Amino acid sequence: MPYGSLRVSTASSRIALDDLLRHESFVRATLRGLLRDEGRVDDAVQETWLRAAKRPPSQQTDPRAWLAKVARNIAISSWRSERRRARREAAIEQDTATAETAERSRERVEMRQRVVAAVLALEEPYRAVVLLRYEEGLSNGEVARRLGRSAATVRSQLSRAHEILRRRLDGEFGGRERWAVLAVPLVRSAKRALLLPAVGAVLLVTASTPFWPRGASAPPPAVAHGAAIMASDPVAEDESTSDSSDAVVRESVAPTEWAEVDSQDPRRNERLLAAATLCDRGYYLDYERATFSFLHGTRDDPAPQIVRNDWDIYFTSGRFRVDIVTDDQSVIADLGELSPRDFGRLSQFPTEFAGDCAIAEGHAYYIGTRDTDSDLATVIFVRSHEPGRTCEFDWYTTDGTGRAQGSLRDPRVGKCWIEVLTKLRASTRRGSMLTEPRVVLQVRAGSGGGNPNRVNMAGETSAYVDRVSQQELDITPPIESKEESVAYSRGGWIPEDYAFVVTRIRYEGSAAGDSNGQGEFRLMVGGKRIASYRNHKEPIVGEWTEPIELTSGQEAETYLTVANSSAGCVVLDGTLVPRPTRVGFNAPNRGFFAERQGVAAKPERVLTVPEVVLQLRTGHNGGNGARLDLRCRKDMRLDELRDQPLDFSERGPRIDRRTIGYGNGGLVGDGRVFVITKAVYHGDGVCDQSYRKFRLVIGGEKIVDVEDPKEPIEGVWTGRIEVVPGEESRTYLELANATSVLLTGEVRLSGHFEKR
Repeated sequence: MPYGSLRVSTASSRIALDDLLRHESFVRATLRGLLRDEGRVDDAVQETWLRAAKRPPSQQTDPRAWLAKVARNIAISSWRSERRRARREAAIEQDTATAETAERSRERVEMRQRVVAAVLALEEPYRAVVLLRYEEGLSNGEVARRLGRSAATVRSQLSRAHEILRRRLDGEFGGRERWAVLAVPLVRSAKRALLLPAVGAVLLVTASTPFWPRGASAPPPAVAHGAAIMASDPVAEDESTSDSSDAVVRESVAPTEWAEVDSQDPRRNERLLAAATLCDRGYYLDYERATFSFLHGTRDDPAPQIVRNDWDIYFTSGRFRVDIVTDDQSVIADLGELSPRDFGRLSQFPTEFAGDCAIAEGHAYYIGTRDTDSDLATVIFVRSHEPGRTCEFDWYTTDGTGRAQGSLRDPRVGKCWIEVLTKLRASTRRGSMLTEPRVVLQVRAGSGGGNPNRVNMAGETSAYVDRVSQQELDITPPIESKEESVAYSRGGWIPEDYAFVVTRIRYEGSAAGDSNGQGEFRLMVGGKRIASYRNHKEPIVGEWTEPIELTSGQEAETYLTVANSSAGCVVLDGTLVPRPTRVGFNAPNRGFFAERQGVAAKPERVLTVPEVVLQLRTGHNGGNGARLDLRCRKDMRLDELRDQPLDFSERGPRIDRRTIGYGNGGLVGDGRVFVITKAVYHGDGVCDQSYRKFRLVIGGEKIVDVEDPKEPIEGVWTGRIEVVPGEESRTYLELANATSVLLTGEVRLSGHFEKR
């Protein structure tokens, strides 16, 4: 009888088998990740449905979680049977068993001691989750409840702890191949592993990236499978919530440092980096923890100097946003509930792309990153999403050269994922191709607070343009401040097998500005600045005759921008020249597939006394807020963080436009709560010019929020607000200053510690 015709005839409280069978692809993907052999996978799928028919789950049970648990148990039983058979065969061949040397035993003992030392040397919160998980044998859910954290946070911290341990052990042993090979006996002999169970578990999980160096003897199949099954437990499993639809991929690509790539293997040219865990800015009020760069493969920028403000994805209020940079033309599309393995077979592409998208756990998303710095095609797979708190996802991105990097490897032979991503990128292009060697760009805008009103040669505009006209504009009449922003473009995408060689550029316009700020006229061609005017009272007229070659992918680098009651018209003339197709998407993509460089982040302090001082002195930030939170981390608008308290005796106009800060705060210790009961604050910087702001937030509550103060700010707040570990960013002092007048602020927080 076919499965589709079976239906459970017991109580209505059980899930019908028809409903369970809808998840067959998920069950098969889970089993492939654990068994690998397709014949054994088929047998295990059959056994899963037999068990489901005999005793289906209740309707209150998550069907995927239940099926994952059943399938995993069947796989483990199969693996154990195979291991027993292998042991019987090995017993027959007695001459193949060799006694271990005393030297080898000594090495293993020393290794375990060094692993223990590495675990104990972990900083919090990583040490606590590792010890509770492996030493006390608690599940992820139990660890989360013990520490008062979410299960997603515990999984993320375990993953990060494994990454730190791998890096440290690589350094101590001189390479992964040495300590990974020494981990094999821990699987071969359960009796020996029980001598130090926590060490054995940590070592196996940490070693089972899996990584096996070229030139070293490969581990026995039983060892590799055993390590993979154990590795799936701490990262992905509480059994009630586990989703192993992409287990085959994740097992092969647990977060690591840079992985070795075989340059001789035509199927592989991939770099492995860590998965991304982002914190919702709507709750944590922290920009860098809510953003991620696919180009550099990093979230928190240590200096910050690697990425600065050029991030590729932004997580806030339960949504992904990708058009977050001034010149950003990035798009995102929800591909639906899709496992990594199934992504390579994707044939139906989305027709709608946007700048942001709602997040759904288990869904995949295509992201086309296009700005001045990068042109990438990326797919992400959402592992977990705790609404309003965190989101964890795997990612895979390519620059079109045949190279890729991310937290996953393409599980299929060849470069199937790269092909799909390239097709997705092509489908995002809207508008026409450049058919004649002439481009016309026009923008006319009223007062817009200095925001860029931009149009590029492909017809794409910035978010501040109100309307795109189908007819050419008249830029000569005077501009009124309340006038809408209108753009016009005649051009298109450069064909990939042609180059547009610009031989003549003519431009005209105005940038007088208004009471809201300076006017602006800026023309960029292929990333080269041709003209730039600010607060220019005379009409702008100019010409450029030096040849500039533009290729496919440089459309976003050729644009006209105006701001604050300004207008402009640009005409580019040249020729379309046939050229060999260049490999890749043709953006700079600096930092892609390269060793990460930059200043390492300083270890963060832990609060030892319940008293914190935060001080800020701003330069001219254009009205953007500079923030110093309880951790005293340097953000992108804070130019310098000093080790000594600031001198606030200086008064009057400033020559130094830099923003500096001081703070003696830190992280709230694990198992503690910092109860803030008093805040003493004051600020100074009164003037009649432009915009200023003084804001104090404690635990997400606005205690002080003053704009354009007319007199010095000072006061005392008393109450009770708890700050728990991981939420230090919700307590901060923020100042903004759009004038050259000194603006200072200080807050002194005090209270006491309580146990969680």
